[in-house]
Amino acid sequence: MYTTMRTQNIFTGENAGYNPLYSFTLVVARHGETQAGLEGLLQGHVDVPLSDTGRRQAAALGRQLGWRLGFDRIVASDLSRAKETAALVESQIDREEGFSTEPDLTRIETSPEFRERDFGPYSGQPRISLPVNLDSLYAANVEGVEPWENRYAQVAGGFRRIFDEARPNDVILVVAHNWSMNYLANLLLGESPSEHGPRAVAYGDYFVFSIDRKNAVVGDFKPTKLSPAALHWDPLYEKQTPKRGCVWSDEPSDFVAGRVLWDYSGDYRSVLDLGCGDFRNLIPFLEAGFDCVGIDASQQALLRARDNAMKIQEVQQRVLGRTTGSYDLLFSDLSDFRLKRRFDVIMSTKVLKHIWDAETVMQRVAEHLAPRGETLLEFATMDDSSRAEAQHLGGDRWQKRSGTPYRFYSRDGVHNLAENVGLRVIGVERREYWDEPHNELSTGRHKHESWIVRATHQHDIGSAIR
Repeated sequence: MYTTMRTQNIFTGENAGYNPLYSFTLVVARHGETQAGLEGLLQGHVDVPLSDTGRRQAAALGRQLGWRLGFDRIVASDLSRAKETAALVESQIDREEGFSTEPDLTRIETSPEFRERDFGPYSGQPRISLPVNLDSLYAANVEGVEPWENRYAQVAGGFRRIFDEARPNDVILVVAHNWSMNYLANLLLGESPSEHGPRAVAYGDYFVFSIDRKNAVVGDFKPTKLSPAALHWDPLYEKQTPKRGCVWSDEPSDFVAGRVLWDYSGDYRSVLDLGCGDFRNLIPFLEAGFDCVGIDASQQALLRARDNAMKIQEVQQRVLGRTTGSYDLLFSDLSDFRLKRRFDVIMSTKVLKHIWDAETVMQRVAEHLAPRGETLLEFATMDDSSRAEAQHLGGDRWQKRSGTPYRFYSRDGVHNLAENVGLRVIGVERREYWDEPHNELSTGRHKHESWIVRATHQHDIGSAIR
């Protein structure tokens, strides 16, 4: 959501008002990781390529942005790391039949105006080689280093040209660098760089702004982070060659289908699957006539989910002459969704263990659970085998070598998660199961241990269907 509005003309300071009917969308992203940056070297105008991780970040950025936006124009700094990032973003847009792995630089406009600041003799050297702290140089000058006023003017000139050429409803992407993005934020907010130091902008972070034809702006000046789903799960879904369209298994999780379809089929008619993946767990519900909604932050997963749901309905139409049930798919992070309805069942399998901010997700669950509805949510126990393979980052946060986030729970921990958002736990079941190999880090069969949490609204505890 936009959190800041500036109704003055960005360049003249004139009070212009903001008119959304004549606005365009500007997305400004930082390039992906480079090996030089990873080693703590000042890059500046040194023309270094993306690292392998940087290329994965750039492709993930394209999947994350392209699914939501698409772009009418893509412009990048003329340095290789920005150009390659922009080309990889472009290669991921509107590729429903499989993403391209070869960036096409001919589709990218480039401009030196969006370069990083030139650090002169310190370029390519360790950051500690600077005679002053790097951040203190943001709005100060040192002999041999490009004056900050020059880089600020270059950035302002480049964006003014884009603003002048933009048409209403255009969506424009600019791929730039850490400080050039910060100078843009200063420009849009009417700040002096000398009064505001640089904001932290990580590789792949981006800003989204809406700018009208009088150059008034609304925008969120806190960078948006690259989604772990776009970075980790999309490539996994794309690589897999499943037997019948489902990646992890041909069959739904037994505890989900069994609990709801066998015990409560006459009482429950709608189901929301958080992290629905390829629709595997929703297939039996759709076949049984349920109203099914799936949410996932992986574009590739949702493409598979759509195909699997369509196959079910094609078979029903051919055999029965009609379809039973309905389905809808939503691309969203689990902490962001808000639907104008509630559900009899909210379920999630093998997903919540990968979400650090489970508290926010549980708040969404409470908001969307119907009266007398029930959750079936799976969380990893402290004894899950993944814990031994993950690095502890502190608190509840763990992470595997692949970058995949993990969170593990005690029985009290899952109770607290539910009760802190006004839900009452009506059952916690410990479940063990074996998982098949599914990526380069899980090459053999391995055992998982989970908590299956059944919960309902606190005021429904006396009448919950059990």
